[in-house]
Amino acid sequence: MDNVLYKIGDVAKSSGFSIQTLRYYETEKIIKPNTRSASGYRLYNESIFSQLDNIKHLKSMGFSLTEIRDLTHMCSSAGIQTRDVKIKAQQKLEQITEKYEMLKSIKDKLESALNTCPGDDSNIAYCPIIQPSPERLDNNKN
Repeated sequence: MDNVLYKIGDVAKSSGFSIQTLRYYETEKIIKPNTRSASGYRLYNESIFSQLDNIKHLKSMGFSLTEIRDLTHMCSSAGIQTRDVKIKAQQKLEQITEKYEMLKSIKDKLESALNTCPGDDSNIAYCPIIQPSPERLDNNKN
């Protein structure tokens, strides 16, 4: 059964990835066909499905395609240890934590502006959503 080869269309249907995505992954050296047919069709063996499952899994944890390529290449290298993969994952977690803190700060500012905005039909000279608070403006003048 290991000798079964799948055309890119069959891989796309079975995996949920589009043909364009699979071609892009090949261009980016994330996956590669095992061979090509005499007429030039990309042919993949059964292992492509586990590779694509790994890609989905890594994407779900926030890894970029570049990071996925690096991780998959690391794992196919001789002598790689789980320690090396864990270091990369820890670095990714640190990046996500930084981004989370930044987004939380933005969320807090927007919530504060929404809470102070009357949100009615009155015509106001100051809009807390568009303009910084008057106190902040005064602090910037000094």
